[in-house]
Amino acid sequence: MNALSGPMTRRRAWSLGVLGMLAVLAAVGAGLLLRPTTGLSLGPGVADCRGLDLVDATTGRAITGIEDLAPDPAGGWLYLSAFDRRAVARELARTGRAQTQGALYRLRAADLDRAGPLTLQALAGADPVRPHGIALGASGSGRAGGPGGLAGEPRGAGETGGRRLFVIDRAGAPAGAGRALVPRLRAFDIVDGRLVPAWTLDHPGLCRANDLVALAPDRVAVTLDHGACDGWRRALEDVFKLARARLAVAGPAGLSLGRERFVFANGIARLSDRRLAVAETRERRLRRVSVGALGGTGEPDNGRAGARIALPFAPDNLTPAPGGGLIAAGPPRLVRYALFRAGWAGVDSAPSAVAHVSRGGRVTPLVAGALPGLSGATAAAALNRHLVIASGYDRGLSVCRWGPSDLEYAPEERP
Repeated sequence: MNALSGPMTRRRAWSLGVLGMLAVLAAVGAGLLLRPTTGLSLGPGVADCRGLDLVDATTGRAITGIEDLAPDPAGGWLYLSAFDRRAVARELARTGRAQTQGALYRLRAADLDRAGPLTLQALAGADPVRPHGIALGASGSGRAGGPGGLAGEPRGAGETGGRRLFVIDRAGAPAGAGRALVPRLRAFDIVDGRLVPAWTLDHPGLCRANDLVALAPDRVAVTLDHGACDGWRRALEDVFKLARARLAVAGPAGLSLGRERFVFANGIARLSDRRLAVAETRERRLRRVSVGALGGTGEPDNGRAGARIALPFAPDNLTPAPGGGLIAAGPPRLVRYALFRAGWAGVDSAPSAVAHVSRGGRVTPLVAGALPGLSGATAAAALNRHLVIASGYDRGLSVCRWGPSDLEYAPEERP
């Protein structure tokens, strides 16, 4: 027997043992990753969650891919931003060009108590449109119906009664495979149930526009989720979680960039009259930003206590909450959500999470787990004692009974 055969045999056995252990660990990790979430945990006052199917009145098809929600509690409406992202991806893969368009809808708050399916007519005046983030604000004209006072607006902002819907529109993009996004910013006055164009901004700086919040009739704050428009630079930002995303202030006259940098700036909403909250999805947190700092005055909240609000999930979109604060929604398991979005590894579901964040930064979990009839929540809104939850990659909505009076407020935060 060769004198080296003993050590070599032991070395080979050790290597095989290590490889076997790595294989077991990989299998366990894959099992945990692919294991679906089946339970559902509900927070204070949340009950009776159910799926609600929606149908487009013109096409007769299920409304799919409701990316964002904008509640109008004073008017009794919930505005929906929808387009089927998977259909667009299939068209790009097959033909290199996308044909499927989306639509903007509104749902009566009173209809949230009805059993589905509900048939909705797309709001006229915006076609063609592939809407992403949306926000409501005051038009300043007073032409639209309904009393003033949108949830989350600064005091007095809705006194004229007019409503303006702001939309990040990806209708022209992606026009072809491998092409960079070139969204546009559109503002519509809501008049007698129609969308009347108010102004539009086409600007190369909007290439990564994601969400927005109204500051004035002709002024919005926009999240730019990456610093690079496309290609390998954007991929590097994702892989290394680089703080390259920014906020911009935009209007019909143009766009100006804010000073602060973010790691994947996603949803945005008012946290109070003077503060905005920005969702940093990859960091599982919100960042407070001073409204004054956006205009070049004041100081960012970066170094202040409570400027970062940790969440138990990765926040996507944010909506104003009745009585102040906001509602955040997003996936608790980012890797599984990515597989669900892409339809890889047989993953056809993803858990959801929703939380209320008070003006002072108090986080109250409302939903965590597998919602009936909906996977991968991207937005949630409170309206008419209901919590309405949507997904950019699933059909319809999930609706739960809930009232903000069930929350615990600090004395200084109580509405």
